[in-house]
Amino acid sequence: MEKNRNLAMSKSLCGLCIPVIVIFLNFFAAFKYRYESDHCNSSPLPFSTIFIGLGCTGIASLVIMSGFLYGTLLIANRDIIKANLYQAQGRKEESAAAFERGQVLAANGVRLNMALVCPSLLLALLSIAWAITAWVSYANSFYRGNEDCKLPQQWWIGLFVAGLIMNMCSGQRKKKAESE
Repeated sequence: MEKNRNLAMSKSLCGLCIPVIVIFLNFFAAFKYRYESDHCNSSPLPFSTIFIGLGCTGIASLVIMSGFLYGTLLIANRDIIKANLYQAQGRKEESAAAFERGQVLAANGVRLNMALVCPSLLLALLSIAWAITAWVSYANSFYRGNEDCKLPQQWWIGLFVAGLIMNMCSGQRKKKAESE
């Protein structure tokens, strides 16, 4: 039982490492193609600002998801697992003692996860608004007819697709973990 918990946590931790690549690419595009972005008439925001905003929301998302992962680890702590194991073996006194020790950590994990719900909701709303603004800037960059917009436009589409693929892969990982 503990082995499954450790395996699931390891997979979740690896899943948190995947978005680092997309975050790095956002900052790379923001600073490498800053000249093209500044000379591209994409209103309301230049592409470099969009890429920096996406990188920052990605970092905030990683911090929040790491907190959720730690909270989940506290909830499913070793003492709770031992209590369930002792209960199954019929060792009621040891089960009660382990459960009591584990409850303190589990309560802290629940508090942490509850405290992270509001920031994650605010981040989701900010991300939606930022994505809408980015798509408006992308659409407006076509109507200006600037050649300087080609590279930032290509990077925007590439990073958008990379984000979609990243989210689909994390969804597939969850389905595989649930089936095991």
